[in-house]
Amino acid sequence: MFMHHRARSLRSRRSGWRRGGCALVAVALGVLAVPQGEVRACCSANQQTIFRDHFSRSSDGAFTFVNRAGRVAGGRLVIDGDYLPTAQDRDGWAVTHAGDRRWRDYSMTARFDTSNPGGSPSEVHMASFYVRVRDAADTFYKVMVFDPGQPDPRGSGDVIDHGLVQVFRVVDGDHTLLKEVERSYTTTGDNRVRITAVGATLTVTINGRWILKTTDPSPIRSGGVGVGQIWETNGSFDDVVVKAVCSR
Repeated sequence: MFMHHRARSLRSRRSGWRRGGCALVAVALGVLAVPQGEVRACCSANQQTIFRDHFSRSSDGAFTFVNRAGRVAGGRLVIDGDYLPTAQDRDGWAVTHAGDRRWRDYSMTARFDTSNPGGSPSEVHMASFYVRVRDAADTFYKVMVFDPGQPDPRGSGDVIDHGLVQVFRVVDGDHTLLKEVERSYTTTGDNRVRITAVGATLTVTINGRWILKTTDPSPIRSGGVGVGQIWETNGSFDDVVVKAVCSR
């Protein structure tokens, strides 16, 4: 179903993270364990970078592509309308660190372009983002972001004047809508997103504007991150950065 490429992160093979107090603090930062009396010190390490990819080399291959073909070109990760031979879904995405149980509480930021050059339908301008990817094929949180002024992807026949952001829990391929908001603050072209997962709560910020917060009653607790597109649309992504977030 997917094509695997070499994954990269800032951690070495000897890196380890403490799961209590402050999630995902790398050994490279000199944090091997955090006594309970030093939670404040742990929290001071909040927002330490644990993964980043700026796609500065065309030979970069940090992500696993699912259903759709992709490549690194022009300093960006590109997902295009070509399907892999084993594709089982029209949507396509690329992920890194799927199933990594040490990736628990964190924020993901990325740049994304919704222009959809040559994509079909041409009037669709969107991007998808994935956090806590437990299984690259079918278990994760999916955040779908649609630009204002395009046809409603939910099939109502209306135009979404202010855009649309949806958050789904996907487990074994089954989608559960956790929350949706009819605003995105995106423009057709270059945009920025931040998605934070702490405990059972996800928050979404786009272009510096707060969009939504939702708490999952049956949360996915850990996993990697990803980016994607729906149908035969095209998209490009850059500056994917994951930072630790203190869990208390």
